[in-house]
Amino acid sequence: MQMDAKVMAAGLLHSAVEEGLLSISVVNQQLGNDIGRILHDCMRFKRTLKQMDLLDEDSARAVRRFCLSYHDILSIIIEFSSRLQQMRHAHDLPRYEQQILALEALQIHVPLAHVIGTKEVSMELEDLVFKVLLPHSYAFLSNWLSSSWADENSILEECKLRLSSVLEKDEELNLLIEGFTIVGRLKSRFSIMKKLLKDGRKPEEVYDIAGLRVVLTPKADTDGHIACFRVLEIVRLLWSEVPGRLKDYLTNPKSNGYQSLHVAVYLLNPSLKQPTMELQIRTSTMDLRARDGDASHSLYKGGLTDPEQVQQLKKLMMAAADRAALSLNELDNDVMSTSADQMFLLFDKNNDGEISMSEFQQVMGDLGVDEKEAYELLQLVDSNRDGSVNANEFAEFRKKVTLLQGYDARFISRLGYMIGGSNSEFRK
Repeated sequence: MQMDAKVMAAGLLHSAVEEGLLSISVVNQQLGNDIGRILHDCMRFKRTLKQMDLLDEDSARAVRRFCLSYHDILSIIIEFSSRLQQMRHAHDLPRYEQQILALEALQIHVPLAHVIGTKEVSMELEDLVFKVLLPHSYAFLSNWLSSSWADENSILEECKLRLSSVLEKDEELNLLIEGFTIVGRLKSRFSIMKKLLKDGRKPEEVYDIAGLRVVLTPKADTDGHIACFRVLEIVRLLWSEVPGRLKDYLTNPKSNGYQSLHVAVYLLNPSLKQPTMELQIRTSTMDLRARDGDASHSLYKGGLTDPEQVQQLKKLMMAAADRAALSLNELDNDVMSTSADQMFLLFDKNNDGEISMSEFQQVMGDLGVDEKEAYELLQLVDSNRDGSVNANEFAEFRKKVTLLQGYDARFISRLGYMIGGSNSEFRK
């Protein structure tokens, strides 16, 4: 992300302001009101997340829309970058806190990252979240990718160079176009996981893990469709086509205006176990419309179909939304079904209005949680770090745990079945 000096300065000072080590008034005096304004909005963004319940996708969607409508896009970028950094080092945190950070990132930060068009870093955040929330499934998928794609980047680059060389020498194509570009991409583990769930496939049945996009610039007064189909003919000469995987969105555009040719090919002998690759072929006009117009892939990501809503969000940049996937069963179901006040009394043995470390360890021990885990959990609940937990801190934490535990168990069991993960990972 290419940001100016003011945004970079705000990003560097972000943690100091959040932790109370630096006031915004001092920032205004020393560095100017622009940086102070960005930091002020970052703090408002954090308060927005704390004040709104993320108990279901409808609530999370409302939070995202609120952020897009009432927060500076620069503060959203900084908050996303901050969460990305947190997730990169989440292994140092208690696992309870890792899971809460990951779920919040998946419901809020990842969709907003799609909005601001930060594709590469949003993919990184998605994979980090996937690794925290579903570690066994993540490991299974990573191992499968390693066995099928030993050196995916080199393979993709080799395919790109091979295709580019042939296209440059093709006389028929050169009569139709001014030039072309080829861009390669690898599907993230998170995206692969979503595809497995959506279509009920096995990993080896996902044909677009790797992909090349060929963008043509047609000559004036030439038909770009003809050029696209010429590239398709060349692709078929270079690689064996996967049967039934051709999608002709040139002849039959999608309802949102998207146009492109999609074809999947085998990179080696189709009778052998090997990777496949998807190629997308389109003109520069089609590509511009796909990336920046109403047919933007971000709209596909977010499932936004209301034209008025689309136009409103496009003014900010792009729009996206994804549903989170997690279930947490750390606490006994009977305990979790009680009200927050009743549960607090279960821990507050001496009825002094606060839960001490010894009280917390005693109750958690009764639930089968060892002393170390109980200590880690107390650190998470004790938001003001004073060594004890009051009723407000407890209620806030319980709200988060309820969110994690309330996720649809059918999704969990299906995920474990689909990609080889053990359901036990969601209770560890």
